[in-house]
Formats: sequence, structure tokens, C-alpha cells
Amino acid sequence: MVTSTELASNKIFEITFFKIDVPTHSSDTSQTYSPFTIEGWYDGLQVAETLSPGSVDLGKAPESLYIKNIDFYPQNEGEYATYTFDVEFRVDVAKNSNTKLMFVFPDEYGSELVPVTKRLICTSSPRTATDCYVSEPREVHFDVFIESVTPQQVVPITIFGISNPTAGFPSTLYTYLINTDSKEVLAYLESNRWEI
Repeated sequence: MVTSTELASNKIFEITFFKIDVPTHSSDTSQTYSPFTIEGWYDGLQVAETLSPGSVDLGKAPESLYIKNIDFYPQNEGEYATYTFDVEFRVDVAKNSNTKLMFVFPDEYGSELVPVTKRLICTSSPRTATDCYVSEPREVHFDVFIESVTPQQVVPITIFGISNPTAGFPSTLYTYLINTDSKEVLAYLESNRWEI
């Protein structure tokens, strides 16, 4: 990583790396991988190195979620629409009592997925979602009654009042099933695209 400006000495900086390929394993328990070091270089010379190399504990790769159908109405650009996702849970969710289902809408939906003047309303059948809310732009979170969902069960989840983007084919919708205690991603899906 090369910085675009000089960094002041004796300061703490937080650096986040995204989309790093990590090893996979098939075990149901986490695996600890070899220590790693972080080095600092300036003008071709190493000027710093982590004193205590860190190791990484990785859980097993997430299972797959499956969205059997995506439907929304009206389908006009700029309209407030009702979206229904038929989600099939392919993971043994009963083992994970504290879970959250999260939809990350495509970038085209903009930062006001649900305008501040409107209240986010969500339903599911059977009633698996106890609460839903927007946390970050384009992210809709559901707290889930996981005991009522069985593997391979299809659960229709409906979100009312989403603001449609401009006409075209939005990019990918991401769906995650997350354990809220461990922050582990239990299941994951990059879904199909649809047309506005």
C-alpha cells in the first residue's frame, strides 16, 4: 500500500483492507492460520515492523442462501415500491439463535433507500422477522426468529416503500445471514439482477 500523503509520526492510523482472499476449510470449527507481520517502508528502507506478529482465526466458509424469486411493484423509476424476496435458507439456522438477515441493495439505489419522511415496514411469512431497519445506505437488516425456520424452507420477505432508482439494470444485490454474537457470516448470496 502506498499512501498519497505523508503520515505524521507518533500517530495511530486505522487501515482497512477490503476483498482479501482468505483460505477456506471444511471444518465446523475455526482454524488458526500462521502469524503475519506488518512492515513500514519509506524511500526504499524498512522503518517499522510489528513487534508481535498476529495470527488469524477463520470460521468455515459461509453456506449459500438462495433467492428463488424477486418481485417488486410498481416497477417505474423513482417510484416507492414494495419488494418481495423469496429466500430459501440452506443452512441449519436452528443452531444459531441470534441471527440477522441483511440485504445490501445495488449502488444505483442511492443513499436514500427509504426516504426519512417514510417509515420502513417489513413483513415475512411465517413471521420470522421481528424488526427491520436501515443502518447504512442501501442496507436493510432483519432480526430473525430463527427457531421458526427450517433448512430448505422458503420464506417470503416483503419490504414496503423502497425508492426505485432510475431506469436500467441495477448491479448486484447482496444477501447475508449473520450471527449477531460472533459476527460470523453464516450464509451469503450475490443475487441475480433485475430491470427497472
